[in-house]
Amino acid sequence: MPSPIDYKVFAKAELLDKELPGLNSCNKSFFVNDPGMDIELFCDVLQGKSRPYVPPEFRRTVFDTLHSLSHPGVKATGKLIGECFVWPDYKKEVTECGLVVV
Repeated sequence: MPSPIDYKVFAKAELLDKELPGLNSCNKSFFVNDPGMDIELFCDVLQGKSRPYVPPEFRRTVFDTLHSLSHPGVKATGKLIGECFVWPDYKKEVTECGLVVV
């Protein structure tokens, strides 16, 4: 099954993102990661695994993709997103997205 995320476009969006430089300069857990593809993504490695930083234009896609796996509640979807991806205030945004889905 193809990924709903085009990681080449995703990587370009990371490079153009205005939030990422601030996060990268104040949080040493971000680094450039090559996930076995011909692209590089900025990832958080603080929790012992690489969690890609999600630019704003991909956040709804990430939410929809993970939520549609089994339609868990908002809290469970937020936990799943937090285990796999990272962005500032993701819990708040996940709650807002979840309220729209319900």
